[in-house]
Amino acid sequence: MKLKSTFVLLLVIVFSNEAFCVDLPKSSPVETILTEDAIRTMRDPFQEPTEIQVKKVSIKSELEGFPLKDIVVNGVISNDKKSKAMITLPNTKTFFITTGSKLGKREGHVVSIVGDKINVVEYDYSESGKRIPKMYQLSVSGEEDLPVKKEEQ
Repeated sequence: MKLKSTFVLLLVIVFSNEAFCVDLPKSSPVETILTEDAIRTMRDPFQEPTEIQVKKVSIKSELEGFPLKDIVVNGVISNDKKSKAMITLPNTKTFFITTGSKLGKREGHVVSIVGDKINVVEYDYSESGKRIPKMYQLSVSGEEDLPVKKEEQ
C-alpha cells in the first residue's frame, strides 16, 4: 500500500510540474526553414525561367551594334609595335581597329591581332546572371566565327 501511494504521489508531482513537460514543435524543421513567403519567391525547377536578368548594354559606337558573325575582316596591317585590322560592318562602313577596341553586341573587345586573325572576347550570361567570357576568332579568309578551343587560347 505504501508503494502504491508513493507511486501515485510521484505521478502527481511529475505531471503537475511544468519543468518536466516537453512542448513538441508544431511544425516540422522543413516548414520552419521554408516559410510561406520563401516558397512563393522560389522558382519552379521544372519550368523554364520566365525572364533572365541580363545587363542592358548601351551601344556607344557602331562597332558594338552588330554581331561578330556579320563583321568582315578585310586585312591586317602590322609593324613591330602595333597591329591594326580593317573591318567592314554590314552597313558597309569600314573601320580600323586595334587591341582593346570594343567590338560586337555582347560587350566584346579585341584581345589581340595576330597574323590575319583577330581574337575577340565576348560575354554571355547564364540563367543565374553569371557573366561567362567566350573567345572568338575573326579571320581574313572569311571563316565562320567559331569559339576558340581551349588549346588555341
